Amino acid sequence: MGILVLGVVILATIGVAGSAVIGGSSKGPANPSPTVSQTSPSASPSGPSFITVQDPVNQFSISRPDGWVARGLVSPDPNIAMIVGPDAPYPNADFVAVTIHKLPFPLSNKDLQPFKDFIVQLLGSDINVITQAPSPIINGHAGEFLTWSYPKAAPTTLHQAYYLIDGDRFVTILLQIEPATDSTSLANLAPVFQSMAQSFKSYHTTPSPTATVTSPTTSTGTPKPATSPSH
Repeated sequence: MGILVLGVVILATIGVAGSAVIGGSSKGPANPSPTVSQTSPSASPSGPSFITVQDPVNQFSISRPDGWVARGLVSPDPNIAMIVGPDAPYPNADFVAVTIHKLPFPLSNKDLQPFKDFIVQLLGSDINVITQAPSPIINGHAGEFLTWSYPKAAPTTLHQAYYLIDGDRFVTILLQIEPATDSTSLANLAPVFQSMAQSFKSYHTTPSPTATVTSPTTSTGTPKPATSPSH
C-alpha cells in the first residue's frame, strides 16, 4: 500500500488548513522522525476500537481509532507530530492532527488570558471564528477550544481545535473537515475527535531556567568579575 501524501498548509503555524492528495495511504506514523509505539487496543461499546500511540520524541501519548490511516506529508514538518484520519468513504482531507510548537516563554494554567490572546493573534484575520471558549482541563493542561472555518471569504475547511498550555510549548489537537459544509462528516467525526483529545497525556518537562551567576564583590563594594570557564 502506498503512502498517502498531503500538501498541508499550517495556518499561522498552529492550524492545519487545506490539503491536496497526491498518493495512496499508510497506517504508519505521519511524521517519520518520531519513534511511535502502539499499545494494545481498547474497544468502545458505541464507537471504533482505539489504540494508544506513545510518542517519546514529542513526549506525549494519545489514543486514536485502530482503523484510521496516517496522512503523509509532502515535506516533513517537525512541528506536526501526528496526522491520522478515517478511510473511505471519508475524503482524505478529513483528519485529526497533533502539532507542537514552542512558546516564547513558559506559561502555566493561570496564564490563560495571555495565552488566549496569543492564539487569536497567531490564527490571524483570515478565519471565521464560530465558537471560542476555555478548554476543559485535559491531563492537567488548560487552554482554548475553538471552532473555525478557513478561509474567511469562501470557507473550504471546518476545524475544531484544542490549544493546550504545556509549559514552554503548546499543543494543538485539531480536527479538519472538508468541505466546510459537510455536516455528516462533522457529526460522525467530532465525537471521535473529542475522545482522542480527552485521552491526550503529556510527558514533557519544561527545562529549568539557567541559573544566574552573581558576581562576588570586593571589600570596597566594587563588583569583581566571575572567572569564566576555559574553553
